[in-house]
Amino acid sequence: MSAIVEIEKLFEEMTDEASLRTLLIDAKKPEDNFIEYKLKTNSDTPTLDSSDKKNHSRSLASFSSAEGGIVVWGIKAKAQQGEGDYAKTLKPIQQVEAFAENLRKLLLTTLRPSNGLIRIVAITKENGSGYVKVLVPEGVTPPYQAVDAGRAYYQRADGRTLTMEDFQVRDAMTRRGRPNIAVDFRTMPRKGNNGNILLHAAVAMCNEGNTVAKFIGWYMKVLSGATIHDVRSNKNQSDKEGERIAISSDISSSQVLHPHGMSDGGMGQFVLLVDEGATEIKVELIWYAEDMDVKRETIVLPIDDINVRNSRRFRGENKI
Repeated sequence: MSAIVEIEKLFEEMTDEASLRTLLIDAKKPEDNFIEYKLKTNSDTPTLDSSDKKNHSRSLASFSSAEGGIVVWGIKAKAQQGEGDYAKTLKPIQQVEAFAENLRKLLLTTLRPSNGLIRIVAITKENGSGYVKVLVPEGVTPPYQAVDAGRAYYQRADGRTLTMEDFQVRDAMTRRGRPNIAVDFRTMPRKGNNGNILLHAAVAMCNEGNTVAKFIGWYMKVLSGATIHDVRSNKNQSDKEGERIAISSDISSSQVLHPHGMSDGGMGQFVLLVDEGATEIKVELIWYAEDMDVKRETIVLPIDDINVRNSRRFRGENKI
């Protein structure tokens, strides 16, 4: 399970004071690149002073510019040698619902550009006091500026919120202006004339970046469990390698994929003949575009997935 998936799970599990005590205090959970603890300057009032606004702004900017994370207000942390500060004591905030609303009101002004996916949720006790959890997803247009913290840019590293250097800001802005293609790998089983299994497959692509993707192409090689039975791409090349086949396909140079645009399955369609007795199919998929790092995924389809219609998205975590 990836770190961000774990942190989103933790966010949902923090529902009341008892769960905060179990998950954070009793576990002595340390601050790291995905979680940070905050104390309100004056916990007797929901009003934000300049220090609260600064802390809020810095946290939102740092997590938005990194891989996302959680901020928990109302937790006192204690330093420990060799590791990040850990959750030590619960410090409830009075009128916590009003405090949470005050944090929400700053979202459109304290962070530039804005991150519309941020969630701010109060964890309220019977007497109206409590805690606030803030889920900050990774932003799509980094870097992020903390308006109420000197208009500086921040990042999350080594379990701390750090000011970004000028070269880091320039690099993040440069990367922001690139396409970022994810692949949808769709499969549908069919029975062959001889009772064998034919797996119809299609490659579709989605541009999750913020600029137009040009000169897109992909290459797929069957590693085990099947051979290529048929290819249905408008422009492709196939090469036998022993009993396996490698396929490559390029889109016409006149075709582009706009930001958040989705290609149809016509980018690549083929039929795999599943080996008799195979328990899984393994293929390697490589794809590329102008101004984007070449990406690679090894896709494993267990037999249970082979026998049903399936669609999975891959983002190419293994870059070449």
